[in-house]
Amino acid sequence: MKIPATIPVYAANLPQRKERRESLEKQFRGRNEFDLHIVSAIADKDGAWGLWQTFCAIVSQEKEKGTPYFVFCEDDHVFTANYTNELLQACISEALTLDADLLSGGMSAIGLPLYKSAHLYQVVSFTGMQFTVVFQKAYDVILANRYEKHVTDIFLSEICNKKFVMYPFVSIQQEFGYSDVTSANNKVGRVDRLFNYAETSLHILTKVKNHYSRLDRAFIEQSTADLPDDMQIPTYVINLPERTDRLAHIRSQFEGREEFDVHMVEACRHSIGAVGLWQSVCGIVAAAKAADHDVILVCEDDHVFTANYNAKLFLQQVVQAGMMGADVLLGGVGGFGKLYPLQNGLFWTDWFWCTQFTVIYKSAYESILQADFKETDVADEFLSKLFSNKMVIGPFISKQVDFGYSDVTRENNQKGKISSHFALAEKRMSKFYSMLYGLDIRDNMGVYDEYMVSDYLRSASPKALNIGCGTNILPGWLNTDVRPETGAVFMNAAFSFPFDADTFDYVYSEHLLEHLTYDRGKFMLSEAFRVLKPNGVLRLAVPTLDFLLKMYANPTSELTQSYVRWSLQQYAPSMFADFEADDAPIPVSLVLNNYMRFWGHSMLYDRETLVRMLEKSGFSSIEIHSPGESNHSFLRNLELHDRVVPAWVNDLETVVVEAHK
Repeated sequence: MKIPATIPVYAANLPQRKERRESLEKQFRGRNEFDLHIVSAIADKDGAWGLWQTFCAIVSQEKEKGTPYFVFCEDDHVFTANYTNELLQACISEALTLDADLLSGGMSAIGLPLYKSAHLYQVVSFTGMQFTVVFQKAYDVILANRYEKHVTDIFLSEICNKKFVMYPFVSIQQEFGYSDVTSANNKVGRVDRLFNYAETSLHILTKVKNHYSRLDRAFIEQSTADLPDDMQIPTYVINLPERTDRLAHIRSQFEGREEFDVHMVEACRHSIGAVGLWQSVCGIVAAAKAADHDVILVCEDDHVFTANYNAKLFLQQVVQAGMMGADVLLGGVGGFGKLYPLQNGLFWTDWFWCTQFTVIYKSAYESILQADFKETDVADEFLSKLFSNKMVIGPFISKQVDFGYSDVTRENNQKGKISSHFALAEKRMSKFYSMLYGLDIRDNMGVYDEYMVSDYLRSASPKALNIGCGTNILPGWLNTDVRPETGAVFMNAAFSFPFDADTFDYVYSEHLLEHLTYDRGKFMLSEAFRVLKPNGVLRLAVPTLDFLLKMYANPTSELTQSYVRWSLQQYAPSMFADFEADDAPIPVSLVLNNYMRFWGHSMLYDRETLVRMLEKSGFSSIEIHSPGESNHSFLRNLELHDRVVPAWVNDLETVVVEAHK
């Protein structure tokens, strides 16, 4: 999309707020890159509702015009010293490339920011609408959603998917000492503090990114690819002798898990439960130091493994986190702040709650033993503040069982309290990795349906796993997806499969692998190999890079031009309009760009690369097929991608491989 020389700006202002109008006009004076329109805001006793009506009227108007994007401003917007036209244009260009709905010049609150580039962060949620670039793809979403919230920016954040903010901020809100929209901001200094805190959080994440980017991640991954089969982690479980229910529970969790060398530790008693817990942790750490353990696991007796736990992956994560300088690694938490993705399901976090499953490294021993823990401190919060190199595994492999009482935290002496903490934390984590892996974060991630799975595994023959099924619900298969339809269960293929090894006779996936990064795709294939029975068969249908390269080599052929015209008409009509009237053939490069940058594609494979990846994952006897064809009757006529695209297009785009364990 061509970036216009002049950007339309619509600024909402109540006529009686003349001081705000004057401030706004001053901000845009002499900035010829903007075409400023000050719009009389719709007045309403509910200021937020009036603002939303004003905003929607502008969106409707620009939709009618076909405007590719515009800037919506509130009348308290002020440019920061960071603003330049060049920076704004660069950020808009990159946001377009990233298929953005919204791009903010600055936010007063940021939910789970994700580093995207030197000047862009993607966010799960935000507040602050004082300077927002609204892109064409968001128009229909905005107009189609009925206003149900009383805070306009929060509502906009919820209904839009891909939201970005510029870093450093080019816009903040001016302190007028009052607000016509948000009553909480009727206090001098509050707005300034909010924007300062939000921008500081991005500054911290940028420093974290710079720190970890110096690590050789490929070397770390290679070094931990083949760990010894007999590797064990010294594991210390804290339990009060009278809590026999907890003791029985925790013993069951580690039963048969030989990767843990389990030691039961009698908890230290203290009138303050948090002090007793900290004393117990210190006693364990002192013993680990004396034994010269490089790493230990400290476990509370309410820990329970989630369906995401995988022994091999966990051991890799423990070693990799150590190589990256971690002091502590959490298997799951009841609350956390910001995240920075590292690798292999490891995330740096700035703070956490809950320590029911905590890996502690030798680097942390002395700090723990020398720490000045006071009777007013809380053990998990204190441990979080003690270190900067703290990591958490995502998705969580551990959470707390809700016993309905707590010997440490009085607030958790209520049935359902701890479960709600972990449910919220898991939801936040799922939204973050949805954003990380290009999924739609407006959708809630599903919940693993253990009963549906157990029923299937008990009765099905053969046992067949359909990964990323979407609407393709196959009879006789266990259908899974990150956003499961009726008849499917939740599973994220980018992480550990919640199934035992040697479970399935067949595994199938259609047009999913290309949406995962190379590392996540490789992990998915290794998990497919693990859960297949000996001699089991994996079938994959993926778009192939081969056909794109063939088209590029033969740009004028009838088949190439037919595909190019169809593709552009369907998915890039503006591109098609620019070139259809020319006498020359339409450039194939337009389609190449679409295919590699849109639809959430992360990695495209040619046949050779796909075969080699399968071999590296342990598969053999790899065969190439056309859609619908197979040497196994159970695997014939499974592909339904021709519902999405014409059959001739599907045949051209798709390669199908079958591989045996």
